[in-house]
Amino acid sequence: MPRPILGRQATSSDALGQRRDVGTASGSGRILQSARSRRYLDALGRMDGRTALTPVQTAAIADGIRREFDEKWCSTPLAILAICYLGHPFEVHTLTQGAAIIEHYRSADPLPAHIERARPLARSDKFACIEIYPDRLVAVMPDGTAAVVGSST
Repeated sequence: MPRPILGRQATSSDALGQRRDVGTASGSGRILQSARSRRYLDALGRMDGRTALTPVQTAAIADGIRREFDEKWCSTPLAILAICYLGHPFEVHTLTQGAAIIEHYRSADPLPAHIERARPLARSDKFACIEIYPDRLVAVMPDGTAAVVGSST
């Protein structure tokens, strides 16, 4: 059974009353806008998969990212989306809470609904990644600065 990549999970009931795991977004905007560390940015850079990753390497990437959230923030994203540099036809790749792999998406591939809203931002090379929370998107720049770019609060 795959180990969750981003660690901590909270549960919530959906419209049908089913329990499901979700990331928490209880952190304030100021916390979510704190600069990300070089360790986190390096882990994101290895996500691209320009070379084949072994399961051990994938786990190391996930652990580095999980450590960042465990140590610094009270919010854990549902997923992280970034531009994919594998070339055509690939467009973006994800690191999600519920999977133990990095998934690359072609430009015509649909993303899960909760991730699709971040796709236009993730396609830009201006951002290292887009962190997706239940109620907001956080754009992380290549230098580690972060900004909340979408919020339903």
